[in-house]
Amino acid sequence: MFALLLSLLFVFTVTGTKNDTSENTVGDSSEEFGKAFISMEGLEEEEEIFLSLFFRENPDVAFRYVESLYVSDETFRSRCHGFMIKMGMSVQETSSDSDKLFLSPKSVVCNYGFYQSYSHHLLIASKNIEKVKRFCSNVGSSLRGVTPDASAECYRGIGKALPLLKETAIGNVSSMATFATKTCEEITNSLTGRERDFCLSGTFSTLARSSIKERDGLFINKKDPLWLCRIQPKRFQSYCYGNFKWAMVSLVKDDTELDTAVALVTQPSKTPDEASKDNTLIWTLGYIHGRESASQTWIHKTMIEWCNGLPSPFDVVCISGSAVGVVKHGVPWKQHLAVFDFCEKVFQTMPSIQKHECLSAPIEYLQGFYNPELFKNMCAIARQRFKIFCEQT
Repeated sequence: MFALLLSLLFVFTVTGTKNDTSENTVGDSSEEFGKAFISMEGLEEEEEIFLSLFFRENPDVAFRYVESLYVSDETFRSRCHGFMIKMGMSVQETSSDSDKLFLSPKSVVCNYGFYQSYSHHLLIASKNIEKVKRFCSNVGSSLRGVTPDASAECYRGIGKALPLLKETAIGNVSSMATFATKTCEEITNSLTGRERDFCLSGTFSTLARSSIKERDGLFINKKDPLWLCRIQPKRFQSYCYGNFKWAMVSLVKDDTELDTAVALVTQPSKTPDEASKDNTLIWTLGYIHGRESASQTWIHKTMIEWCNGLPSPFDVVCISGSAVGVVKHGVPWKQHLAVFDFCEKVFQTMPSIQKHECLSAPIEYLQGFYNPELFKNMCAIARQRFKIFCEQT
């Protein structure tokens, strides 16, 4: 079992709505096409096809191509989010006029990777926060009715860029966090709480990933990988812990270390801080399983048995992480079917697990991803299948 978990962890650390048939274009200047053509050198075949469709057909066709890949090629699923992040960066580098970039609802495919990446790299390139805010506002106006969280996910990309904007702070993780979190609050004070939340999460995502990869002068404190989160103001701590979990998990190098780590974290009599750290590790291992099960559903049975073998409350934490991984990386617009099947197996195997402990977080995620009609239909299925409360809020 530990070998399986470690292989899934390796994949992560190395790689890192309504149908819309409107024809959206990016721009038709020969200069732009030339840049797109040149940028294809050295790309994989899938990347070449996407960019060619994006610039020579229209964005909707390109994103539908990605969706078809996800459905038809199981090996593509675990790397789809990373693929869309790379495509967002490539499109931003090629198409300089963000105000004219109109995208279809299909562009949220693979957990919003395209939007997160485009706004991230647009801010890095332009250093113009107002320009990127305007882009995210356009995203929200265009897609609010079909993908409610599109604007907030665009702000996640802003948050990912902010730690790198103040050059004098780079290399000092605490200073980078202070600048970025302050800026997130300033630029979202007139918006919904979702934009603020996602911007803050994006900030700590960059700090964690840079620490893992030892970029921008950052590194992981191996003796205390979550120290930065403890010193944050209380209102920021959940965003920090939620992203620095990957920094902690990345320190596990082999089966023996993983076995030892799990044994240690599930010991009783923990301080509140130790308990938070331990929950983070177990939740993340569950999430990794859920993400990878998009292409390997046979993992469900093995992982549920492993979660079931953990002492309380870690069994619940493990299942919760798994369910979120399943829903975020399931077949687009059919994620509810995957997570409902997973949770049903959980309830059969682990009768002590309450329904909300497996279903609440996935349903909350889908409320932001699905259009209102699809979410309503999903809730009807949830009420019939699990006898739970499920309504649009």
